[in-house]
Amino acid sequence: SVVTRVIGALKRVAADRNIVWSVDIAPATMFPGDETDLIEMIGNIADNAAKWATSKVAIRARVADGRLRLVVEDDGPGLPPGAELDMPVRGRRLDETRSGTGLGLSIVAKIVEAYGGTLVLGTSPLGGLGVEGAFPTPRVEATRDQSSSSK
Repeated sequence: SVVTRVIGALKRVAADRNIVWSVDIAPATMFPGDETDLIEMIGNIADNAAKWATSKVAIRARVADGRLRLVVEDDGPGLPPGAELDMPVRGRRLDETRSGTGLGLSIVAKIVEAYGGTLVLGTSPLGGLGVEGAFPTPRVEATRDQSSSSK
C-alpha cells in the first residue's frame, strides 16, 4: 500500500509526463522497519526515476535468501560508467538542468545503512538507472503459547 500511495502522488505531480508505472510486489512482502522510512526511500527513488524516465518506471520487491530486495528501475538515460559510486554522496548531481537538491539518494543510502542493508546502483534492464536496496529480514521465531502455562 505504501508503494501505491507514493506512485499516486507522483502520478499527480508528473501527470504531463505520461509515465507508465509497473508494480510487482509479492503478496505479504513487508519492509522490516518503520513505514515513514519506507515512504522516504520509495518516494526519493521513485521521484528520481520518474524525473529521468522516458516512459517507464518499474518497482518490484521480493524476499529471497533472507533479504528483502526492493528495486526501482526506469528507461531513462541511466548513469555514465563509474557515476554510481558518487550518486549517494550528499549534494552530488550529474545534471544541473533538472530540478533537485542532490539529497534524495544520500537520504536513501543513510536509511538503507541504518537497517543494515545495501544499496546498489546500476543499469536497469529497461536501459536507465536501476536502484536496489537489500535488507535483512527479521526471522520469525515460534513463541510459546503463554495461555497454556500454569499459574
